[in-house]
Amino acid sequence: MPSQKVEDYEHVQAISVSVGTTYSLTLNQKDVESCPQKDAIFKAIRTWENARAANAFPRSIKALLSDPMKNWHLEQVDDNNWNLYPMNNKEKGTAIHLSRN
Repeated sequence: MPSQKVEDYEHVQAISVSVGTTYSLTLNQKDVESCPQKDAIFKAIRTWENARAANAFPRSIKALLSDPMKNWHLEQVDDNNWNLYPMNNKEKGTAIHLSRN
């Protein structure tokens, strides 16, 4: 985990959401504490899991998320809304609005 980046975990989350699976992480305290992006990584995972629990990803969006060549960033707006951004060279594209279903 020390060299991991938020983008790595958002990519895994997008693929996981797209195919309806979960995954597990094997972590140890030393690796977690030595990761400079640990707080941002855990926040990103929580954001994706909040949206998944709210059933905010319609089938059409899941189809987009399934492409392993694409990267995504998800931001929680409030308890019921999220903005999903396609990422191109670390730049956000046009937001796709998602809502609790």
